[in-house]
Amino acid sequence: MTGAALVVYGIHMSYYNGSFNGNHDWAKANLDMCLTEDEDVAKNYGKVIIEGDLPEDLVFEECEDYDRDTNCAEADSEEFRAARRAAGVDVLVYEDEDERGNSHTCYRMISQAAIDAFFA
Repeated sequence: MTGAALVVYGIHMSYYNGSFNGNHDWAKANLDMCLTEDEDVAKNYGKVIIEGDLPEDLVFEECEDYDRDTNCAEADSEEFRAARRAAGVDVLVYEDEDERGNSHTCYRMISQAAIDAFFA
C-alpha cells in the first residue's frame, strides 16, 4: 500500500450522506458507505440527507491515489477495502468527485464499528 497515513478526526465533526432513494433503510446501511463533511456536496448525491458523527476512537486512514481522469481511487477496490479492514482500519479518507466534477473529501466507512458509531 502506498501513500497511506493514519489520522485522527474530531468526535464532533458532522458527516453527511446523500441518496436518491427516499426509502433507504439506514438501519441496514452496508459497509463501504461514503460520507462527506459538506452537506451541499451530499445533496449532489441525492435528496435524502443524513447526518452523524464518527468518534475519534475509530481508525482513519488517508489514501492519496485518487485519479481524476478515471474518477477512481485505490479505496474504490473491494480487495483494497477488505485488506485495510483486516488491518483494523475503520474509515478510509480520500479525495473524490461527485458526478458534476465537484471535489470533496470522502470518508468511506469500511467496518461495522464505523457504521454502528455513525448511526448510534
